[in-house]
Amino acid sequence: MPGRGARYKKTEICQTCAKLKNVCQTCLLDLEYGLPVQVRDQALAIKDDLPKMGANRDFFIQNADRAFALTDGTTPGGQLAAVAGAGINPTLKKLARTQPYYDRNMPHICSFFVKGECTRGEECPYRWVV
Repeated sequence: MPGRGARYKKTEICQTCAKLKNVCQTCLLDLEYGLPVQVRDQALAIKDDLPKMGANRDFFIQNADRAFALTDGTTPGGQLAAVAGAGINPTLKKLARTQPYYDRNMPHICSFFVKGECTRGEECPYRWVV
């Protein structure tokens, strides 16, 4: 059984979409700069033109999977492939996270403990304010 405060990650987007956007599947942060996708795309002037639903999306994903099968999987795909060859963007370099932000992975504060009503003690899966 995981220790107190363990959090399980949830996959938010498919692997192909994550490779196309060069983002983490769970936190949706850019893999190179550690920034939200919207910030990175705005700084690089990338327009999101991926099909959203139906047969167009399925066809696009199928073709992207084929293209990724021919690569080693370490380079970004889609519109980022063209931008990646242009070098590092100075604006993104300033905004980039250089160290991990571990506080966002902490469990939420126990609202019952804050009220003084938590009876679970050590078994409480939430964080206590000390």
